[in-house]
Amino acid sequence: RRAKEQKVNADKVKKRVDMKRWVMSSRVGDVFEISGARFLVSKAPMRETDYTIDQLKEKVTEKGLSMDILINLSPFNSDHLFNAKDALSIQFACEDDQEPSQQIFSAFSRTASNFFKNHKDKKKVIGVFSTYGQDIAGYMISRFVADVYEVDVKEALEKFSKFRPPGIQNPKLKKALFETFGYQDGNVFIPPPSRPKENRKRPRGSG
Repeated sequence: RRAKEQKVNADKVKKRVDMKRWVMSSRVGDVFEISGARFLVSKAPMRETDYTIDQLKEKVTEKGLSMDILINLSPFNSDHLFNAKDALSIQFACEDDQEPSQQIFSAFSRTASNFFKNHKDKKKVIGVFSTYGQDIAGYMISRFVADVYEVDVKEALEKFSKFRPPGIQNPKLKKALFETFGYQDGNVFIPPPSRPKENRKRPRGSG
């Protein structure tokens, strides 16, 4: 019965996804590493497709990495996508074409900050996937390293595009990122409104 329910759920997921875009999206990028942050970005593993959670784990092993946390940024419950037993699966549900809320970003930021504070081993990474592994994942990771590690957001976006090509494609998300960090039209810098002190503070031990 459970297997039947899982297949029904998987079918529902695929009806909401642009499967042509999903198929064309690469499975896993290279490790995004900057200022102590280490992310491995993937598109969403889906049941009843040729890309499953087991294949993601194989990629992690092939790269000689350890993925202790897997963050699901897709709007779909992880149970609808896969069964993950070897990694802690956390969901911060985001719609694929909308800027994530401050609450969701703050939760993502706390999770990632705590992990990197307690795990200095470069082989330990946070796995992150969104539906296509590009826009939402790119937004969250780029904003995180710009906010917490004070990396220029342009540099963060360029690096994400290199390790997870083609990077963020949604112009609304790019615009939101630039405005958050004081850029107008992605070019002219104007100091943004003050953010909460805890978001600007560099974690102890970060490089």
